[in-house]
Amino acid sequence: MTTRTAAPFAGISWLKNSFQLLGKRPKTLIGAGLIVFLLSLVPTCVSLPLRLAYPNSMPVFWGTLALSLLAGIALAPLMGGYLQMVDRIERGEPARASDVFGPYRQGLALPLIGFSLLLMALLTVAVVAVIVVGFGPGIFESYATVATNPQAAGRLAMPTHFWPMFLMLFAFALFWMGVHTLGYAQVAIAGRGPLEGIRDGAAGTIKNVVPLVVLMLAGIVLALVIGIVFGILVAIVGTLATLVAQSAWALVLVIPVYVALLLVMYPLTTGVMYFFWRDVCGQPRPPAMAETYA
Repeated sequence: MTTRTAAPFAGISWLKNSFQLLGKRPKTLIGAGLIVFLLSLVPTCVSLPLRLAYPNSMPVFWGTLALSLLAGIALAPLMGGYLQMVDRIERGEPARASDVFGPYRQGLALPLIGFSLLLMALLTVAVVAVIVVGFGPGIFESYATVATNPQAAGRLAMPTHFWPMFLMLFAFALFWMGVHTLGYAQVAIAGRGPLEGIRDGAAGTIKNVVPLVVLMLAGIVLALVIGIVFGILVAIVGTLATLVAQSAWALVLVIPVYVALLLVMYPLTTGVMYFFWRDVCGQPRPPAMAETYA
């Protein structure tokens, strides 16, 4: 499949379009995000009480870890359903919050899970290889020592070529983000197979390094602004709670603000993924009849 090269500052347009997307169908998009958020809490609601009840039990530790891993794999197709829902909204087609379950009904759950597992396996092998080549196999022994004896951290020397390797890992993370975004959307929306999705994602990412760097820089600036605003809100709430001598009220007020921010981030991040995919991999399709939905 042919991939395209976007304009150098297309990343800013993807970010801007994601805000415009949120304004089109806020109830549907935030409702879908709420579904994904609540389902992602289920493994924690099961494993946390068990860990608190049996803090020193290794079977409980490994069992809850396996549960969280399996739940994460099983819930992976939800993001594919979210991308499909965004595609319908942009095409003027009917869309509901429950469309996040679409891949399970359409038989796309297994391809999406397969893509995620395959990409994760490739990522693990690549990261380990980069670390071993750059730092040497002794890096694992050093950090194993720190894990068992935290006081030894101060005696560890900075690994040779640390900063070049850090930049290399940063570049690799950027590449992985592009492959994951394009490939996942290819499987979810275009119906490509897991291997085809990875191939298309790699090709599209290589062609669009500059827009991705611009997008990352813009995202960092936006994250800093949001972090400052959120920090100010938390400080105000904390001050008010201190004045009334009720620290519990701070949690009551801060947690809803945090959840609301998280729910808004779902359509924004998924929107960026979608518009990136549409500019690089999306193929012309007959437009759907535009309708208005609540």
